[in-house]
Amino acid sequence: MPETAKDAAVADITTWLEDEKLIPFAGPHFSLKQLKDAHLAVERGAVGKVVIDVNSY
Repeated sequence: MPETAKDAAVADITTWLEDEKLIPFAGPHFSLKQLKDAHLAVERGAVGKVVIDVNSY
């Protein structure tokens, strides 16, 4: 992908985030101890980004 296209995409996404037209969705949260469960959630098609809290065990 050309740099100009990447720059344009970043600018568009930044604008959408600032205008709250694009809202990232965090899915289920897991502690580091629950890593196996987090992996299963990904395999089962969890909605949103699966979050691993590496500061909690």
